[in-house]
Amino acid sequence: MSWQEEIEKLEHQGKIRELKAHSRRLSILKEQRAILGKFADPSILTEIEDIEADVLRLKRELGVSEAQAEPARQTEPDLAKTLGDIEASLDELKTLVEEWQAAAREDVRHILEAVQQGRIEQGEIAETVKSLRHWARSVQERGLPIDPELRAAVLKMQQPVEGTEGMYNYLHLSLPFVPGLLSIESEIDLKKLWEEIKARLGYAISEEQDE
Repeated sequence: MSWQEEIEKLEHQGKIRELKAHSRRLSILKEQRAILGKFADPSILTEIEDIEADVLRLKRELGVSEAQAEPARQTEPDLAKTLGDIEASLDELKTLVEEWQAAAREDVRHILEAVQQGRIEQGEIAETVKSLRHWARSVQERGLPIDPELRAAVLKMQQPVEGTEGMYNYLHLSLPFVPGLLSIESEIDLKKLWEEIKARLGYAISEEQDE
């Protein structure tokens, strides 16, 4: 399986989680609507409609059939089966993502060892630092991730860098975060940038593995 396919599976997993969260919220709202009846706040009805539209979109993106995707026609057993099928595939996707992240972490380890041993030219290191800092700034401009750990990682990757030692320290602090940040959307595609970084520094990894 290629990197691109594994990244697509990571994005697929994110949509599954989003669908499950929407489904839980929708269940709560519908219960509130049933209890309050005609006294239900209009905002509840509006939110139900919005979430149902999001659920419909996500199910279509996930390849669920039209009959399953249409909220108005889907029965409770159908919904339970759909969510059950999604839950069943989640473990498999999680395993694939973990394998992909482990491979990415191994790439990071080899790169950092090559940096520490002085087998990567300073110009390549400087270009890599510049690219990562530029990506982190673009993420902040678009809106930082909600997850506190991801937010902290992106902020750390924007820190000022001075001198050769500063660039080395920056890579040691920032590169380990990359595998966990590849799913974040920004104007700069980090997945593509990471492939470029590996290609830029890849000769050092190959040299190390050949020894």
